[in-house]
Amino acid sequence: MRIFSILFISCILLQGCIQDNNTNNNTSDAPIELKLNFKPGVKYTYLNETTDTMGVPGMNKEMSINTNIILANTYSIIPVSNTKKIDFSFDRVIIKSPAGEYNSEDTFGGLKVLNGLKKQMHVRRSAVMNDKGDITDIKTEAITDTANLDAFNSISMFNDDAIKSSLKYYFDIYPGKLIKLGERWTKNIVFNIASVNTTIPVEFRLITANNGIAHIEMTSDIKNISDSTSHSIMQFMNMKGTLSGTMDMDISSGLITDYTQTTHLTGSMNINTQELPATIISNIHVTGKEVK
Repeated sequence: MRIFSILFISCILLQGCIQDNNTNNNTSDAPIELKLNFKPGVKYTYLNETTDTMGVPGMNKEMSINTNIILANTYSIIPVSNTKKIDFSFDRVIIKSPAGEYNSEDTFGGLKVLNGLKKQMHVRRSAVMNDKGDITDIKTEAITDTANLDAFNSISMFNDDAIKSSLKYYFDIYPGKLIKLGERWTKNIVFNIASVNTTIPVEFRLITANNGIAHIEMTSDIKNISDSTSHSIMQFMNMKGTLSGTMDMDISSGLITDYTQTTHLTGSMNINTQELPATIISNIHVTGKEVK
């Protein structure tokens, strides 16, 4: 049960959601600007679905753990001087795993150990960003009902540092300069992979820019992920692999309209002091839209 729980709960802030684009029907070699440009007063939503599969060969057969998580967020913009204040909230989380199921909108049943997550939903939060997506400030309104709030580390999962890291998946991916078709840029993205925070350099490449949509490919060679400081019964060691994906972005707003990412890792895992070979395959699909 503990292994299952660690795997699916760590994925909630996983949001290795990286994307970027900004173009206007560009079919020439003229450079384009890709930046955050949400319309003031307009709400936007992101729906992020993550499916993780972890395989650990046991004594007699391979143990496979499949986890599916859906997280819905809402964002709106308020211009502030040369920056933008983004008001946002986490609206809903749905988790399906071998340990059970949880839906933050379901009052009864499910994994009640995760009920602290429900109190984090619809809490008003804000961040200050420039048009490149750099995050300079995080604010969260006080949660008055604190009973069982920190069940399963809900507080640490939604503290300012964790929130900032999750926002970077969506907004800290812009190149910060004019980009031509075929040109590449690299951003260091912080991922949470099965409870291990790790920074991975991701290379983006602008493929096309047509009909107001920029299409980008992204790749990364993941050299080494280790969890030597974890106090849990499960530690990842020497995980290596690849990340690949594509994204479409609305040029006028900088909104990610569609995004897919696959991460494949192999290495070893220490479970109760026993080191075993392990694989992790993570698939992420994000859709974004303007709320009409």
